[in-house]
Amino acid sequence: MNLTRLSYALVALGALAGGPTIARAQTPVRVGYLPATHDALLFIAKDEGLFDASQVDVQLRPYDNSMQILSDLKSGALDIGIPGIATPAVEIGGRAALSIVGGAASKSAALVASAPMYQISTAKADTLDKLRTLRGRHVGAVRGSTGLAIFRQGLVKAGLDEKALDLREYGKPADVISAVVAGDLDAGLLWSPHMTLAQGRDLKVAIWMSEILKDHVCCRQIARDEFLQQARPTVEYLMGILRADQALRRSHADPALRARLMRDIRHYLPTLTDRQLARELFDDDPYTTVSPGIDRAGIDEYLKAMETAGLLRRDQCANVRDKVRPDLMLEAYVRLGCKRDIARACLEKRAADCECLPTATR
Repeated sequence: MNLTRLSYALVALGALAGGPTIARAQTPVRVGYLPATHDALLFIAKDEGLFDASQVDVQLRPYDNSMQILSDLKSGALDIGIPGIATPAVEIGGRAALSIVGGAASKSAALVASAPMYQISTAKADTLDKLRTLRGRHVGAVRGSTGLAIFRQGLVKAGLDEKALDLREYGKPADVISAVVAGDLDAGLLWSPHMTLAQGRDLKVAIWMSEILKDHVCCRQIARDEFLQQARPTVEYLMGILRADQALRRSHADPALRARLMRDIRHYLPTLTDRQLARELFDDDPYTTVSPGIDRAGIDEYLKAMETAGLLRRDQCANVRDKVRPDLMLEAYVRLGCKRDIARACLEKRAADCECLPTATR
């Protein structure tokens, strides 16, 4: 019996026994996500019952791209979303009533190419020279994606105007892959696990976006400011995400746990084989680096890069920095057993390096 059903059952038993039916009110938390390995911690927390069901009812809603998530956050249809950093940076930079409350992943965005384009690109050793081989080529990307923003920054560094190539925007990664396979595009920008899926269709990874912006942040946990007026639901949500991170790390030494977590994730990513999922998350050098840490330094590096490339104004970057909310993650660490001074130190490092977290999930 999962935790939600158990809590309801205990209330019902109290009523049958003639006792008081005291139950703490659940707060619905509507979370928008992309079907991606970046969101593995969300999937694990949901299917493993790591959110406290007596406090929050976490409801998951899938989307095709980050712009859709931001649209529903701004309209109030979502409470928390996990888009790439690029779209919320633009929206928050324009003073949207949103805040960054946590992280999900870093890196794991890449340019995949057809075999001829891959051979041309990889003949160059320097990343900027690889980008210059795209002059006059057709390149696709999902609109509003972090990979696209970093790619545009790379074009500026390589001295290329966007008009030097045919850059086309699509609504979802599958459309980009299909266009490259069909020969309509020479290359396409994707995020995990879509590079893995593209490789299954004989495409090659030509350039990782981390070659352009090292260890760049990717998906962030974005919350509506109105929803944050009551801190407790967001803190409870972040506690579940931190528990999932602990479970994922323990699974590397626990084959039974690993198999269970893989089933949890494949519930949301059914097209991935076990081998592909292992390549994404469980191998020694996985394609996807997941971490719930808020990573203020990583956000700052991204904003500096975007400002230098002329893709965000200085005032927009300042607005984003002002809307990073580490206090909620701090409280989640404390609620999980960390002393407050140690929890503050943990905010500046990966959750995996936070020495005060307990070794067992709930």
